[in-house]
Amino acid sequence: MKRCSRFTLCTSLFILSLPCFSAQEQTDFFENRIRPVLAQNCFACHTNSKMGGLRLDSREGLLQGGKTGPAVVPGAPEKSLLITALRQTTELKMPRNGHLTDAQIADVSAWIKDGVAWPDAVTTSQSTEYVIRPEQRQFWSIQPVAKVVAPKVKDASWPLGDIDRFVLARLEREGMRPVGNADRRSLLRRLSFDLTGLPPTYDEVKTFEADKSPNAYEKIVDRLLASPHYGETWGRHWLDVVRYAEDDYRIAQKDMHSEKYKFAYTYRDWVIESLNSDMPYGTFVKAQLAADQMDEKVRDKMLPALGMNGLGVWQFNDNPAAIERAEEWNDKVDTTSKALLGLTVGCARCHDHKYDPIPQKDYYRLASVFASTTFHAFPLAAKNVVDEYDAKKKELEEKEKDRKNFTDQLSELQARALFAQTEDYMVAAWRVGSEKDATVASISDKYRLDPEMLDRWTAFLKKKPFNYSYLTPWQKMVADGGDVDQAKTLAHTFYQKAAAIDKEHTKLKTDQEEQLAKLKNPDEQFDPMPNGIKRKLIQHQLDLKGMDREASYLWKDMFETDLSENPINANAEGERKPGLFKLTDWSLQRRLSPDFSAHLDRTKADIEGFKKAMPPEYPVAYGIADQKDPTDLKIFVRGNPYVFGEDAPRGFLSILSSTAPKPFSKGSGRLELADDIISQPIAMRVIVNRIWRWNMGTGIVETPNNFGFAGDRPTDPQLLEYLTSKFVSGGMSFKKLTKEIVMSRTYQLSSAPAEANIAKDADNRLYWRANRRRLEAEGIWDSLLSASGKLDQSKIGGASEELDGKMVRRGLYGRISRVFPNEFQTLFDFPLPTLSAERRYATNVALQRLYFLNNEVVHKQASAMAEVVKKAGAEDAQVKRAFEIAYQRDPSGDELAASLGLLHESPVQEAEPAPSRVAAPSRSMGIAAKPELGSAVPEPVVETPKKTAVKPESPLEALCWALLSSNEFLFLN
Repeated sequence: MKRCSRFTLCTSLFILSLPCFSAQEQTDFFENRIRPVLAQNCFACHTNSKMGGLRLDSREGLLQGGKTGPAVVPGAPEKSLLITALRQTTELKMPRNGHLTDAQIADVSAWIKDGVAWPDAVTTSQSTEYVIRPEQRQFWSIQPVAKVVAPKVKDASWPLGDIDRFVLARLEREGMRPVGNADRRSLLRRLSFDLTGLPPTYDEVKTFEADKSPNAYEKIVDRLLASPHYGETWGRHWLDVVRYAEDDYRIAQKDMHSEKYKFAYTYRDWVIESLNSDMPYGTFVKAQLAADQMDEKVRDKMLPALGMNGLGVWQFNDNPAAIERAEEWNDKVDTTSKALLGLTVGCARCHDHKYDPIPQKDYYRLASVFASTTFHAFPLAAKNVVDEYDAKKKELEEKEKDRKNFTDQLSELQARALFAQTEDYMVAAWRVGSEKDATVASISDKYRLDPEMLDRWTAFLKKKPFNYSYLTPWQKMVADGGDVDQAKTLAHTFYQKAAAIDKEHTKLKTDQEEQLAKLKNPDEQFDPMPNGIKRKLIQHQLDLKGMDREASYLWKDMFETDLSENPINANAEGERKPGLFKLTDWSLQRRLSPDFSAHLDRTKADIEGFKKAMPPEYPVAYGIADQKDPTDLKIFVRGNPYVFGEDAPRGFLSILSSTAPKPFSKGSGRLELADDIISQPIAMRVIVNRIWRWNMGTGIVETPNNFGFAGDRPTDPQLLEYLTSKFVSGGMSFKKLTKEIVMSRTYQLSSAPAEANIAKDADNRLYWRANRRRLEAEGIWDSLLSASGKLDQSKIGGASEELDGKMVRRGLYGRISRVFPNEFQTLFDFPLPTLSAERRYATNVALQRLYFLNNEVVHKQASAMAEVVKKAGAEDAQVKRAFEIAYQRDPSGDELAASLGLLHESPVQEAEPAPSRVAAPSRSMGIAAKPELGSAVPEPVVETPKKTAVKPESPLEALCWALLSSNEFLFLN
């Protein structure tokens, strides 16, 4: 109390000594000394959330106040509730779980004394109207799609269609000629991988080579487009773009800090089915943004599409709530704008976009759309199935709750009895550490104390004073060699203090329960998250009273949780031990009467039996749904979620609107946003460019996620316009456009080099030949299992599996983790699914070679392939069969001779290094991979594959291994 009096006197003298500030000085004082304090300590609870009915982000809000009245009285800090709360001398204490420094409180007092000056809105990039210049509105990617006519070419016999005319016309202008056509085997292999992600069979190749009908190729194109495997491969392309994953980082989750989404695959399967059914792109986009708001006739089938954002990056109480939500909104804005519009709107989060005419306000218009949504899990089962499971789950939860309550009550009773013996146990603990030959067992037996509890006490009394200082006198006494009388005195003093703290805790707990009971709907305290997790919402936090920090920590340490050297952290790693008096499991049950112990056994058995009889959990679609009341954000000044600029109502981008963006008015605005997006020419160009790239290996625009000023320019604008026009007029069909592309002569070209062309276009940006490409991670996996005959293609879709030696499904169905990426996926350049991935990069690193040398998956497939090959009969027939499986062709004479030579070598001994097993074939088959020209990228950070002992193997298995490790197996010509 003396301290408060001295502080009040000092503050008063400070205020009386203040000079009259000029307007500019008042502004500077506010911006430098007041606003930062409010932003960091108050805005989290007293802005949009209006805790206690109070807003502190404007002068009007301060004067209006909240439930307890005006927060400030200009000119009278002593009468202002804000100052009372900051001083924390009454029950009104702010900020929660902290306090301001004396200097900060003095600043706030001076500010109030001087009249509560509040300058006009914070100066931001939006303080004056953002003007988009005429030339910016003329940028190529946002212009209406033009209908272009294919150009005339000199060699009229070469083109098969209009695509070829555009390509050839450009080549002729550059004085170049395309190379010849690919051979039929290479073409079928390319087409099969591009459209289905799987290699053709040897028989399919031979049939195609023998088919001389004019529509032989078209028949295969139609067959592959109709294959259910088309949606699998092309769905995987789309999943890269929307950063699909099946978990998020969550430090509180003990299982490797990963919060896993069991039914994430429902979104993946929806994408596969949508592409297989050739859903129009407009519907495809609309469903992913607002399926829950679509026509009732299709709504239920579309709900899994909401996984685009329902499976976005979620934050699990690792940061302050305002920061977490800002990060989640940014993830959705960034992914949506890149994936669907090819614009990097996320770059305008902290300031106006540096290159594109996207003001910061536009970023927050889109962020407001997603700020008006919450996570929602949509059941994907019949109502009776959902109702049955939910009823059983509720019953199970009640059983578990009843057992927990019963156990907690028993534990509480035991804790009270043990707490009453505090002095006896403290003195006994002193004896254990001070008396000669004394042990926990001997002292507990002599004084009739519980040995387990005495053991806990001996450890408890040695705790260092990181969290509280109440044990310091005791520890000093022990260090000084105190006697039993001193121990008894200090034990009595400690018990009295602990009892007072326990009494205070009981009273506060009762008060808090009364306040919580006043809430009409307790569920409103939380923000729904995946897996039923509930995150606290700022706007529903109550101003609950709390104990002094040290007192609170002592109570927790004794009655709740064993505290480490750091204050208790709900997200701390690992399971914490129970507090001093907290009895659980066997520690509790051994102290109970036979009746109580038997009851606990019965309830445990009942719960376990009930779980086994539970119906299977129904699948859900992870999505988002509109909040009851939409939220329009303010601009976050410099991206700081605690400092606000002007309003940014839900709406579309200015550069894509003919006039000022019209505010969205239907809920969150997601459906309006989807309609605006699919009406944009840039959106059509973006998806057409992706489709071209997924077929051709490179894009006409080689920055698929950036069609803005800093992005790449189209190598052939007229070709892009032609394709886009065809796509729109053709009903936005993926398959129609894909067929036109793969039917072109341009697609069917050989990958052979031409020195004259390389000199002019080394990167093949003008498509004078086909691009030679390494298979993507999934393609490598699928090819290995196809060669061994182990690939299971019996069903499309379903739950994901761990991508390891036990999995026999397509690589697409491997589990996708943001937290701990699979080693195989990472090694072969699978993109980390935390951001929209516009492309797959192909690296060439030694670890990839080591994988094929040492990994059990490769050797397992080689062994299985050898078993199949062995059935071919004679050795030359076996070699021929091995080449048919791996390469879909016959071996050449040299390859046959080298392979037969290998079959006559002695089996490799375990001590031999792996490379020696394939010395002969490796020279003739070119095993060492060589990257495409211009494809080098930084090496990924991956763990070195574990070395496994090389087991003895047959020469035939060594041959199969060599074929599966070769460039020809891993690359497409």
